[in-house]
Amino acid sequence: MIKEYIKKYSKASIITSVIMIVASVLLIVFPKTMLNIVVYVISGALFVDGLIHFVTYFALTHEMRIFSNDLLEGILALLAGVFVAFNADAFIGALTMIIGLWVVIKGLLQLSFQLQQIIEFNWFWIFLCAVLSVVLGVFIIVHPIDMAIGLTMAEGIVLLVTEVLSLIQTIYVLYKLNHSKMS
Repeated sequence: MIKEYIKKYSKASIITSVIMIVASVLLIVFPKTMLNIVVYVISGALFVDGLIHFVTYFALTHEMRIFSNDLLEGILALLAGVFVAFNADAFIGALTMIIGLWVVIKGLLQLSFQLQQIIEFNWFWIFLCAVLSVVLGVFIIVHPIDMAIGLTMAEGIVLLVTEVLSLIQTIYVLYKLNHSKMS
């Protein structure tokens, strides 16, 4: 009974791993296209959410509409969906720049703290890490699209490695299971 369950689970695991390996290869080979697909999925989700709120507003009774924000939420989500769809690069750039800004601020805060503690022992390495964080954050802000593409490729590589390992593990478990006396 357990053996059959493990075999069934393993088959699903192998299928999932193969799909994820294909997705990871696509992330590595076509990072810009994959980023655009993600942006269009986000855009579509915003658009559908806007339609739902819009329809919900008009399905409400007149008394309920007075208290409802559905019309405003619907219009804003529809506009956001359209904006994101027609400005994919700007959306990707904005998200990447926000991450870069966060890295810079965090690095500056670490730097500020280290400058206050300059008399402490072994402060140099921590100070160097803070400066490096600021430099990397500025690099992200200056080159947002390139960074997004690079991160997408890195995600693809990590996903590829983890899924190949998962596939190897599943195949090994099936091999051991087929050669065991467990029923």
